Amino acid sequence: MVGLSSITCFKKYSRPLLGLLLMVSSSACSPAKTSLDDYGRAIHTLKPETVLEEMTRPDQGVLMAVANIEVIHKAGRYSTKAALLIKRPSSLRVEAIPVIGPVYLFLSIHEDLLKIFLPQKEAFYIGKATPENLIHIANFLATGLSTEDLLSIMLGTYPRVREKNVFLKGFMERQLYRVDMVAEGRKLQSIWVDPSTHHLVEVRVFKDSGSPSYTARFEDFDTSGSPAIPLKVTLISEMADNHPSKVIIRYSSVQFASDVDAFAFDLQVPQGVAPIYLD
Repeated sequence: MVGLSSITCFKKYSRPLLGLLLMVSSSACSPAKTSLDDYGRAIHTLKPETVLEEMTRPDQGVLMAVANIEVIHKAGRYSTKAALLIKRPSSLRVEAIPVIGPVYLFLSIHEDLLKIFLPQKEAFYIGKATPENLIHIANFLATGLSTEDLLSIMLGTYPRVREKNVFLKGFMERQLYRVDMVAEGRKLQSIWVDPSTHHLVEVRVFKDSGSPSYTARFEDFDTSGSPAIPLKVTLISEMADNHPSKVIIRYSSVQFASDVDAFAFDLQVPQGVAPIYLD
């Protein structure tokens, strides 16, 4: 259990998440790769169930990292550096790191509850963890995705499939193994996995109409630790205003923990600050 009891020290505006990243060391364990000969023979015997089972899963623990997040949308271009804690299915902690000065934004999402503290304005917001609430205050997370889907993508994996009786269809495409997830005749998701490394390299999620809702690409895998993690995530999604949003996340100082205190994902209202309710 990693203790994060110091995270509510708003008066000093400390950077506990960033400090924790610098203190925690990661273990070195490079995943085995399939040889070219094995890879050549395996192409003809791959099954989608096996590919999903063997795929690297960087979403099993708690990701601690520093991230440079760039958002490109019709309303403008935003760039933010932040310390992150991410845990599936829907727990997030963010501390925005300025070039100079104290942390200017604290954010937590836990059990579908969004909390944001802006120290310079002495403003504390509480509301449902919806895309609409996020875009108004934390524009660097403007994706239009649900919290669960967004955190899955940020962790380098595909979103949870909620439908039952899902049929898997697998085949080779572009030297990658593609898996289509289909339920009741409707395509839910397509994912592309590199069979030589077992890395997930692309995810595409579809609307009920069959058109793409969003696409995520994963690159620059760090294999020095276990599990391997993509250091670059590119997400292209369609916002509620029907305009595309492009988010590029570049990770550094990546660490994994087996667990953290649940308190880390639940900001507390500082003394003397009246919360503002978004809903």
